[in-house]
Amino acid sequence: MLAVLSVRRVSPGRIFGSAVIAAGAVMAVPMASAAAQGTAVVTPVLKILDFGDVVGLPEGCETGLSAIGAGASQINLSAAASPFISNLDNQCGQIEQEGDNYLQQAITQSYQANGLNTLANPIIADMASALVLEGTNYGTSMAPFGPTVTGLGGTVAFFEGT
Repeated sequence: MLAVLSVRRVSPGRIFGSAVIAAGAVMAVPMASAAAQGTAVVTPVLKILDFGDVVGLPEGCETGLSAIGAGASQINLSAAASPFISNLDNQCGQIEQEGDNYLQQAITQSYQANGLNTLANPIIADMASALVLEGTNYGTSMAPFGPTVTGLGGTVAFFEGT
């Protein structure tokens, strides 16, 4: 009999433990909730958008500006396109900063609606548990998607408020 226990953080609000008991049987169990603040669904979505603003927007801007620069150099317009690209780069930086400020304000304001957690958290927790149970109990029937369904339980649990 093989027995392995591992603990991993699957989101800022959830820690999951996995126990491998016998050849390939995996069970994921919600363990402890972190002491984060927020309103169910609303605050997690805002935090995802904030991450996208801080990471995704600059990546998108740089990728787009690189493509414009490469295209301009192919048709010998690098010198003419340089001020345009520089201006767009500055605007991307301003949008990123303003977006982050607005999202931080929205996240802070979303804490005020955490009274909704008493209604939403049981539903979200039941959905997360059902996915973990489904993936664990019927994982072999859903192969190769059993572990994915089990892991999806952690993703759903991320949207719980505290």
